[in-house]
Amino acid sequence: MLLSAAAVEAFGAATAKFYAMKGLLVHVPGGGGGGGGDGNATGDGAAADVLAALEARTGLPASAVAETLAAVATAVEGEPDAFGKRTFPAAASYGSAAIGSGGLWVAAVTPALHYSMGGLTFSASAEVLTAASGKPIRRLYAAGEVTGGLFGGNRLGGCSLLDCAVFGRIAGARAAAAAAAAATATTTPAAGAAAAGAPAAPALSPGTLVPLRLSARRFLTSNGASSGRSPSAMMALRFDLPSPLQATGAAVGQYVAAAVPLPDGTTTKRYYSPVSRPADEGVLELLVKSPPPPASGGGGGGSVHVGSASAALGALRPGDVVAFDGPHGGLPFPLDGPGHLAVVVGGTGVSVGVQLVRHVLHTAQARLDAAADGGPLNGGAAGTCAAAVTPGLTLVWAVATPEQLVYRVRMEAQAATDAGRAVPLRLVFVVEAGGEAMVADAPAPATVPAAAAAGNGTLAAVRLGATPAGTP
Repeated sequence: MLLSAAAVEAFGAATAKFYAMKGLLVHVPGGGGGGGGDGNATGDGAAADVLAALEARTGLPASAVAETLAAVATAVEGEPDAFGKRTFPAAASYGSAAIGSGGLWVAAVTPALHYSMGGLTFSASAEVLTAASGKPIRRLYAAGEVTGGLFGGNRLGGCSLLDCAVFGRIAGARAAAAAAAAATATTTPAAGAAAAGAPAAPALSPGTLVPLRLSARRFLTSNGASSGRSPSAMMALRFDLPSPLQATGAAVGQYVAAAVPLPDGTTTKRYYSPVSRPADEGVLELLVKSPPPPASGGGGGGSVHVGSASAALGALRPGDVVAFDGPHGGLPFPLDGPGHLAVVVGGTGVSVGVQLVRHVLHTAQARLDAAADGGPLNGGAAGTCAAAVTPGLTLVWAVATPEQLVYRVRMEAQAATDAGRAVPLRLVFVVEAGGEAMVADAPAPATVPAAAAAGNGTLAAVRLGATPAGTP
């Protein structure tokens, strides 16, 4: 890179001298002693001396440099040169008279790695995720430039060290908790069993509050993607369990109690069914109502009622702590035998339905994987499929508007998989208003029972008509 004296003045003489002090920019003086290149007749000889000194220092041929500088000195602002360049700051200062007077500043410019956007997908708990399923890789954590996805297409300036510090601290804490659990395995038989693959000690117990850190929150939309506040008025809150090797200790269908912190400094106890599977390690995920988005024009929110506890949970930010205990309750029917369950849920009450769907799909996939490996299933012969581990499942999910079907896309995709057909999993969506577009390509309600009887995971959307006044 060559800069004339006038270009250096425009760039900032103090900055140029700083770079020169660091050895990154070198001044090759002219006959004018480094002046501003005012066009005094120092002659072509002085310019030739500058270019000869430049060649001695850098190896750049003086004749080639002279030709390039002459082209720049005569360039016309706005008209493209041979390389398509149209902007030529201080073009006249690259003429031979100016170079002879003020000399040239020169720097070697080479590519350098300033920041790596990384390539490892990771969670808010610094867990490295698999490319295929997006599930955490057990006990593998990452932070900083090896990770991707935090900044999007380009890094937010000034945040690289902040990224390393925040997620490095989280990764270190989670790795330390896992290491502590592994170390305990050498002293207790139960922990030794956990290290060998058996479930770790439960993270929660009834009557004992355990503080859990909120690692991530996602506003949900009707296609299941996360975004800003959405018309669904639903959000997923993901809490870290004390150890990444622990599960909640709950059974499918049980719920947990949260001591929700309120703005006045008190807490209120509320019960929630997790949407995460009980066997999921290191995480507890809840579905809660969120404050609705502001109306267009800056007015108030929508008509969705949000209680004080849900509003307080919706105001949490990653890093905040909520205390939980449990598990409590349970389902009044077995999940470890044949048969078929029909479950009706509404609104955020879908949480237990989501947990049931995940449970039966996970079990069915495990059975399919075992069959593919040639192993016995439920006492059957190797490579054969014995009686179902879980009953089939029909989930009827009733909502006011289609936007509230925040798991619909994912559920439909899972119902169409081999595991979904093996359950079999059947989905019925009941929408009070605005569901016409959903039923356009769906079978008519009258055909649903017959199609469902075929056991093919048929999906249906049904519009619920207005209930006549006085009808119980």
